[in-house]
Amino acid sequence: MIILNKENIQKCITMEKAIEICKEATKNYSLNKTDIPLRTPIISERNNGQVLFMPGKISSESDSIGIKIVSVYPDNSLISLPSVPSTMITLDEKTGIVNGIIDGTYLTALRTAALQGAATELLSNKDSKIATLIGTGGQAFEQARALLTVRNLSELRVVARNFDKTKKFVEKLKEELSLIQHVGRFLCVMLVFFVSLWQVVIIALMVKFGIICEKHVWKWQTVEAVVLGLQDFISALSTMFW
Repeated sequence: MIILNKENIQKCITMEKAIEICKEATKNYSLNKTDIPLRTPIISERNNGQVLFMPGKISSESDSIGIKIVSVYPDNSLISLPSVPSTMITLDEKTGIVNGIIDGTYLTALRTAALQGAATELLSNKDSKIATLIGTGGQAFEQARALLTVRNLSELRVVARNFDKTKKFVEKLKEELSLIQHVGRFLCVMLVFFVSLWQVVIIALMVKFGIICEKHVWKWQTVEAVVLGLQDFISALSTMFW
């Protein structure tokens, strides 16, 4: 039996490979070559938690069978444990015997990022130079890695609510991604904190109190045009300081 933690998985597979695997899995799903039953929840009311059992099979050249177990225990954060830990179990297709136990928490982050990378590669302009990453949660780092894998970006904008957390996240990105696989690639990571949360609130208040109204649209024709113009101006202004 093989047991893989986060570090083991990172040694076994690159983001490029994960993206190609996700493309193939999505194709097989579209061709009805999968069996993905609805997940089964088990509730633990006294512990304010639940466990989700998510089995599945993909049939291509062979059958790949496994089950993902995801626990949702919000109170775990009070004792410095993950609130949503998960584990992936794989089974031998010929014998049904468990042959692998994998860190599902990291695997989920890798899978989600790889799907986003596949979508970015297929749907975005090939010469795209600027991308925006929303949020700095547990899956954000791999999401950034996927973006930088499929596009030769010169600027990655990180938008989040908590300034200190966002700043630390950006520092980690600039340090680790530039060393791991993007040596020689110019990476400019920007914080767009103020505009990510407060610009909408401030502009809404300006409309509410009549500062922006049909009588005060200046050279614009409508209130909507004024709002869009202000949003663009604040966004452009914020980039000058980062």
